[in-house]
Amino acid sequence: MEIELVREHIKSLLDRSWNMAKASPVDAIAEAHQAENLALEIDDTFLVQQSRFNRSWCLLYTGKYHQALGLLLDLLPWYDDYGDSYWLSKMYNAIGYTQQRLSRFGEALESYWKAREHAINASNTAEIFTTTNNLASLEIEKGEYQIALQLIAEADKRMKQDVPDHLLADIRLNRCKAQIAVNDVSQGEINLRKVINFARDLDYKTLEFDGLITLAMIYSERGQEDEAMVSISEAMKLALSLANTDLVSIVYLRRAQVLNARNNVTEAIENLSKCLYFVDQRDNKVALDAHRLLSSLYKHMGNYRQALEHYHNGSQLEKNIFHTESKAQIEALQIQLQAEKRIRETQLARIRNKELNARNQQLEIINLIGREVASSLDIHRIIQTLHKHFAELMGVQILGVALINEQTQALDFKYFIEKDMMLESFSIPLDTHASYATYAVNTGELVFSNNAREDAYEYFGNVQDNIVQGSFIYVPLYKDDAVYALFTLQSNKIQAFKVAHIELVRSVSLFLSIAILNALTHQHIQTLTREIVKEKNEIAHLASHDRLTKLNNRIGLESHFDQLSSQEGIQFAVVYIDLDKFKPVNDQYGHEIGDEVLQILAERMRRATRRSDIAARIGGDEFVIILNGVSTEAEAQQIVMQLQEKLSSPISVRDLILKLEASFGIAFYPEHGHSLKAMLKASDEAMYRVKYRDDKEPPFAVAVDFDDKP
Repeated sequence: MEIELVREHIKSLLDRSWNMAKASPVDAIAEAHQAENLALEIDDTFLVQQSRFNRSWCLLYTGKYHQALGLLLDLLPWYDDYGDSYWLSKMYNAIGYTQQRLSRFGEALESYWKAREHAINASNTAEIFTTTNNLASLEIEKGEYQIALQLIAEADKRMKQDVPDHLLADIRLNRCKAQIAVNDVSQGEINLRKVINFARDLDYKTLEFDGLITLAMIYSERGQEDEAMVSISEAMKLALSLANTDLVSIVYLRRAQVLNARNNVTEAIENLSKCLYFVDQRDNKVALDAHRLLSSLYKHMGNYRQALEHYHNGSQLEKNIFHTESKAQIEALQIQLQAEKRIRETQLARIRNKELNARNQQLEIINLIGREVASSLDIHRIIQTLHKHFAELMGVQILGVALINEQTQALDFKYFIEKDMMLESFSIPLDTHASYATYAVNTGELVFSNNAREDAYEYFGNVQDNIVQGSFIYVPLYKDDAVYALFTLQSNKIQAFKVAHIELVRSVSLFLSIAILNALTHQHIQTLTREIVKEKNEIAHLASHDRLTKLNNRIGLESHFDQLSSQEGIQFAVVYIDLDKFKPVNDQYGHEIGDEVLQILAERMRRATRRSDIAARIGGDEFVIILNGVSTEAEAQQIVMQLQEKLSSPISVRDLILKLEASFGIAFYPEHGHSLKAMLKASDEAMYRVKYRDDKEPPFAVAVDFDDKP
């Protein structure tokens, strides 16, 4: 009897902990800990695991996502063995929610579909509703707002049955975000204010926080920065009351975005630095957005080194967050398809054995083809796989996918195969008359014919010479309720296909649409990656090169010097060059003429030196050349005299003929120093010894003493 009383007390603690989690997660953790200790004392394993499950949610609401995920993954094997679909649904929803907060979107999608499968098996309306809402939230975070609205509409259908108030608040907030994103801002804002008030009534602080941040961004978009700051300040109070560092980081990011809109760059950078401090090196979209904005701000300020550093950090984060997402999405969709297959098999068990066997055979074919196309991100390979199967099943000779080109308003036949040979691509305008392909695209309907030329009467009014005799099926492929591609199977024989083939092709086209979208996404990611690398290289080049002359600047010179000097036994010469009488050119003719003179002389230096040498501009009329492998005074003098000859040749600039000379100082590595600073000092001092020479004296001098002082 006493143990039963303890169990009742534990259940009371767990109920209290669960109800407190959204408003006071730190206090809720204490309640869950107390429940766990009591459960351990009476050796009740189920209540121990339930206590830990509650504690994981409390950790989630305090922003300790890694700790929460670790605890949930430790609990999962026990719940798997326990085998209760209701609890497995709750577990996978919690795991998915945590992965989403960590910006592991592909993994979150996979977990949510597992949660949905278990919720359906348990016939639990609340958990199905929760999973659908979580999927909508994930699609919003990924920017797929139309998909999110479809999921929200599906969740609405289940609201006829009892659903807890906090879940209703969640779905309403998601609806507001999606409405605002698809430009229904006015209605979205009205609903958002209602949601915020609803969250306050429920003491649901994390939801109230989310609503305030969304409202702040609406204000900021309108240019109402003061109102935005008020909402952000209210959100900060909530984040601090929850002791949630993740929410604090979001506040600093949003505040920085508003400050940037005000052109208050300094404070924006300070807030972004605080944001990254509270992110605490977690790979999530908050950190990614912070690095992107910092890179943009520093680039605008001309601080290219800091801009490059944050650009690199942001690129690495983007790769960590999104690079594997396509693969994870495919795995999640396969889980979804397997769940649907099991549901179909349960329904088919009620059908007569003969029909069941035939249907199962078709399902196996569909799932076999579906798995194969879903596992590839190469469209050519997908088309080859489909051609192999449909050639065996239906005698198909030509198979392919055409993509709609919105810019040219054409249908691009890019991926087509005939008898194992890929065909050359071609395009036709979308308004082409007497084309079955454009008819299918424009109507959005499946088009099927076993006698293409004869059926042309029905579709186009008369027989067209460009219509080839034979059979075909055209199936439009959809994305967000719009046709984006066309799948076709063709044979040069009439009456080649059966009506039963249409269902098979239609079912496979659902898998194909997902596979093509994933492959196109993968192509887009690869293109973005190449563009990121190119832009990164361009920024690095700008940071290390002089804009006027395109020679290395001091940063580039330091990099080359460090690379050379790190080689064992290396010898080279450093030549310090100062243009004589360049200042009068600037004073007399202006800086534009002076700049052109510098560009011409820089080009002459490039041509007069070897590929292995490094030329740099380190000041207005001061240049440095590293002569790689030159270790004797005779070698250096010969090259310097060639340089002097090139530099002192007359210069034609516009209508002017100018003539300049140069003074040269030579130092040898490692004889005159081990650091660039020491070598520049030695060669500079040598140059100044001949700067004011007589005309009969040579234009160069060699450094005398070793000097490697800092």
